[in-house]
Amino acid sequence: LGEGERDAVADGVRWRSREEPGRGDAVVYVHGLLSSSASWKRVLGPASAGHPAIAVDLPGFGFSDRPWPYDYTAGAQALHLWQYLEARGVGRVVLVGNSLGERWLSSRRRRGPRT
Repeated sequence: LGEGERDAVADGVRWRSREEPGRGDAVVYVHGLLSSSASWKRVLGPASAGHPAIAVDLPGFGFSDRPWPYDYTAGAQALHLWQYLEARGVGRVVLVGNSLGERWLSSRRRRGPRT
């Protein structure tokens, strides 16, 4: 693993993340389609304004596992993200998505977090 990178397992799937330390609620960054957490590497610390920053590789992308069969739909990816955050013990978060990453987040946000 590179500097600031971490692996964690949620629901049997290994996730890779890039992280910066901080205080308060975490800022979670979600990449777009055919991308990875690397798209956030240069802005991760500065954009989080001193808060903990977590940029994830969603399952099927970057260095996270590529399980099959697996539900890769927008709603399911958002649910998987909540499961990952819960497995890590991450509480309140600010979500930031780019491109399709925002679509994945908004599909879950309409239903409410963790439901």
